[in-house]
Amino acid sequence: MTCGCDFVNLKKILDSNILIYSILEGHPASEACEQLIISGEGKFNWVTSPITYYETFHILIRVYGMEPSQVLNKIKEVMDLPFDIQPLDSRIIITSLEKSIFHSIDMNDSVLLMMGINLGIPIIATDDRKLIKACENYGITCENPITETLRDEMRAWESKNLPEKGMGRIYYRVYDWLIQKDMNLAEIFKNDTRNFTKLL
Repeated sequence: MTCGCDFVNLKKILDSNILIYSILEGHPASEACEQLIISGEGKFNWVTSPITYYETFHILIRVYGMEPSQVLNKIKEVMDLPFDIQPLDSRIIITSLEKSIFHSIDMNDSVLLMMGINLGIPIIATDDRKLIKACENYGITCENPITETLRDEMRAWESKNLPEKGMGRIYYRVYDWLIQKDMNLAEIFKNDTRNFTKLL
């Protein structure tokens, strides 16, 4: 991913889900999200939180099963982009925690919301419906490259490529670890859980 952004006054905030989809090769939303990110070239600055990178790293490994070293390389590529990574101080931590409780949104989302409010940034790029709803209370516009057609494609892709949420997904991660240690044991585990659908 490349971006030759020239800094200008207009800013937009980037949520981790857009970054995650842009990194996932073969994911239906990858191209749309990558294009959204690089569309700012010469037009505006992307702003985000340090938590965005940690969340991206965690989700790509734990949910999408990418190798940690591969994710690290992707994060390094992203860090080369001219993003404005805003520091977190005690004031934004407390107010973000308050907004997280009040709007029932995730911590990183509440940090991005507070950044928008405090810095006067009018646009957040996100696919998080709870964050979109919270932003409506503060006059912040949410930009989302995910159309309903694309969302249907995403559901089909995730149904095919990811185990069901809950124990099935945990089983899959255990299997992924076992297969690197002992393939026979991994297959026994897979059979005993009936393809990750039965409790042990």
